[in-house]
Amino acid sequence: MQHYVGPVPDGLQAVAQYRELKTEQWSMRVSTGDYLKARDKLKASLTCNTSELQTDDEEEVITKRKVKPRVIFGDTDSESEDREPERAKKRRNISLSQTPLPPIPPPTPDVPNSHQYTESSRFAAAQLHILTLLEHIKEQQMQLATAVNNLAARMGTETPVAEMPHEISLPLATMPEVEDLEQWLRNPANARGKQNMISALGAVGGENLKKVIWNILSRLFANESAKAMNWKGMNGKRSFKEMQARTLLIRAVRKNAAATSAADTQIDAHAIRWFNLATDRGGGRRERERAKEALTEIINLSNVEPYRPPRHKKSPPRLSELCKGCREVIAKVKERYSQNWMKQGNNYTKFRSELSSKCNGFDKAIITQANTPVGSKIVYDGEKKRSLEVTPEIFSTFAKRHPFKNKTWDTCAVVGNGGILTDSDCGKMIDSAQFVFRCNLPPLEDGYEKDVGTKTDLVTANPTIFQKKYGALMGRRRPFVESLRIYGDSLLLLPAFSFGFCTPLCMRALYATEDFESPIRPVFLNPEYLQKLAVFWRSQGIKAAWLSTGIMMTSLALELCSNVHLYGFWPFSNHPHGLYALTNHYYDDVKANRGLHTMTAEFDLLLQLHSQGVLRLHLEDCRPVPADIGREAGTPSLNPSTELHVTVGGSWMTSD
Repeated sequence: MQHYVGPVPDGLQAVAQYRELKTEQWSMRVSTGDYLKARDKLKASLTCNTSELQTDDEEEVITKRKVKPRVIFGDTDSESEDREPERAKKRRNISLSQTPLPPIPPPTPDVPNSHQYTESSRFAAAQLHILTLLEHIKEQQMQLATAVNNLAARMGTETPVAEMPHEISLPLATMPEVEDLEQWLRNPANARGKQNMISALGAVGGENLKKVIWNILSRLFANESAKAMNWKGMNGKRSFKEMQARTLLIRAVRKNAAATSAADTQIDAHAIRWFNLATDRGGGRRERERAKEALTEIINLSNVEPYRPPRHKKSPPRLSELCKGCREVIAKVKERYSQNWMKQGNNYTKFRSELSSKCNGFDKAIITQANTPVGSKIVYDGEKKRSLEVTPEIFSTFAKRHPFKNKTWDTCAVVGNGGILTDSDCGKMIDSAQFVFRCNLPPLEDGYEKDVGTKTDLVTANPTIFQKKYGALMGRRRPFVESLRIYGDSLLLLPAFSFGFCTPLCMRALYATEDFESPIRPVFLNPEYLQKLAVFWRSQGIKAAWLSTGIMMTSLALELCSNVHLYGFWPFSNHPHGLYALTNHYYDDVKANRGLHTMTAEFDLLLQLHSQGVLRLHLEDCRPVPADIGREAGTPSLNPSTELHVTVGGSWMTSD
């Protein structure tokens, strides 16, 4: 069987399409319709002595011809350039007449003569050579484009965007700015500006497709707005899938020379990942890890059964083993404290004015329907990357009226839970105050009332108590509600928006009190107030991850009360008078998390305010005293019928 090379169509199809012709004496082998396979076979015909597309007679001509070296685009070798015309000349000098032609097949209407087949074969080879060169050029262009993109990305040059409105500046930092851009993109009058924007964003660099997409998104959206968006719009966020910015992104990516063939699904996948990682950028992951560690400590502290310390005998006191330097520290504290205390009106007014102007606890400490309307955004103070939009359902749980009835009190007692209150006999003095603050649902019965009293006007609650002691309020809730009976109709202050886990726990606590018709009044602590409070005390020298509940309530009391008295604030494990051992709390000995709060720094600042006459810090036992001894002129007594006093080192001091 003899073979010959058949004619091929003109243009690009000449390499990919052949027909198989069969007669009684002739047949022609052809490739499949695949362009790449056809090109490989044609390429083999130029580099090998035999080919499926050549005749036996043509092998002799191919053998005499030298294989043309591969020319790489950009080659500046002068010797190669000089020899190129000579090689071309030799090819042109090859006489077709010296090449034995294949026998001419019987004439048919569809099959031309052999000379036409040979010319067509040469024409196809030339086309293959040109296509190969073009592909090398394209490949080098892609390499250059990638290098330029990578260089541009590293340089971090600003993206010029033409014909953008003055009120829109990239990157978009807030959601209102994002919505303004969306409206601008939807406006047909901005078609030209939109195209310019696509071209400008397409010039943003990147070493690969993912980097190009991420760099373009970073030019469009700041991290703050990116955290308010996701692909499907879940959890109240903006759906990027439905936005005009998605179409803008796809077209801009394909404008980039390194990503012209990117599919929609590829672009979408990288965009989804970019939005998912928004909370990790800017140190978000490190903040969450620190918050998680602190939360773990809180839960560990709460997962302890209450410890009932034995009543110690004060006469004579039993000295405990003191840590190194503790005796000296306590002696210095007593030296600063052991003075006849008297309120300093100027110092008090100045400090209270500064605190109110920066924090405004009277109006902002508690969330109300007046200061937090529907549609506003609540930013969590413990997780600053987390926020919550106020829906009508959440809004209905807020206090409808101002919780403090638009007035201040003359005397207030802030009761901490320190072990210094054990056997202090301060219960009556505490209960004589007009307004009493208590922290973290402390026990007030079973004999404790003698030392800490029972009157309560505001009590705070740590949500981990609900989680550990009452099964996150997922089951029976009556035991929880009954435990609140001792606090009467006081305000139950809940930090519902400090951490994400706090919100559902505090909501269930509120619903439980409503379902069982408890007289207690749940209200939510405002995270905005807590953030301002942290800034204020940081300026005073307290640098801690979170403020303690005690200093939070002291801050609120300084704004609401004319005379503030503190009880149970003592961070040391030994009593200041007698140095006998103390438990950490008057009801248990669970140690505080030193990494979470800086109790000694807070105490030092409170002691300083005590020395300045701003507030009254009680570090001693309480007993009745004669009336009107040492009180500032014009200051009313705590109780019309009873005046109390305390002794420190034999000196008389009034409770103001």
